Amino acid sequence: MKRTSAGSLWLGILVLAACGGDHPMEPTRLSVTVSPPTVQRLAGGSFSLRATVKDAGGNTLPGHAVTWTTSNTAVATVVGTHTGTDSTTAVIKGVGPGTATIAATAEGQSGSAAITVVPPALAFTTNRDGNDEIYITDGTGTDVLNLTNNPANDDWPSWSPDGSKIAFHSDRDGNFDVYVMNADGSALVNLTNNPALDALAVWSPDGSRIAFDTDRDGNFEVYVMNTDGTGLVNLTNSAANEAFPAWSPDGSQIAFDTDRDGNDEVYVMNADGTGVLNLTHSPAFDGYTVAWRPTGGAHAASSLRLHRPASRTRD
Repeated sequence: MKRTSAGSLWLGILVLAACGGDHPMEPTRLSVTVSPPTVQRLAGGSFSLRATVKDAGGNTLPGHAVTWTTSNTAVATVVGTHTGTDSTTAVIKGVGPGTATIAATAEGQSGSAAITVVPPALAFTTNRDGNDEIYITDGTGTDVLNLTNNPANDDWPSWSPDGSKIAFHSDRDGNFDVYVMNADGSALVNLTNNPALDALAVWSPDGSRIAFDTDRDGNFEVYVMNTDGTGLVNLTNSAANEAFPAWSPDGSQIAFDTDRDGNDEVYVMNADGTGVLNLTHSPAFDGYTVAWRPTGGAHAASSLRLHRPASRTRD
């Protein structure tokens, strides 16, 4: 009879143990997808992403929690999450221009979405909410964001030269005042805080001052102030009505509309109110909106374009 060695016997036992039913199986591999896979939004806006977790057979795992992360907090951040019956959602806020990846991870498996946050291309006034509000939009018009969100009327937005702030006028305090806010609608400040009508704020090209028109003296005058509301100066000081100030590109002059000669004309003055000059000299209506046009390089002179609207109705 052939004898079996002890070494061979132990080897057989180890092989049987390795193949036994008590040996743990590898875990089922999950898959995670995030939708939509690409998003472009305005800075300051929020949007939702949805993560769906499925097993190896493609079956959705109800209520399977995931962890959300961002690759760039300066571009987009996760501000809230919610686990539902078939997926997990996250609320994402656009922080600043750039790109970021938002990832959803479950049991070591991840899905992601590519996020592009863009600066606004323009600001505008709309009454789509039943009252005048200031909105911003991107260059394609596909994404819009309400910056003011107030039952009052907010009008005439004006960008600071660096694009970081917007001046506007609002009657949220019972009368129209000039306000300023960050480009995402935060840090709202009333700059004029006066019972008169203060309107049509425009920034100086260097961003250090704001010109506006006001009837605080009983007639409309063009005033200028620092961007924090201090240093208020009446530039026109006339018994006539002066309004619609427009800075020259180099900030040395301000054009405006006035009826001091009995009808509306376009005048220009130095930025300190001196050197007042009538540019149009016409019995017709000239003014209302005045726009400077650069004519050359950095040190070139500028010229004016005049816009004659059909109506002069003001807020």
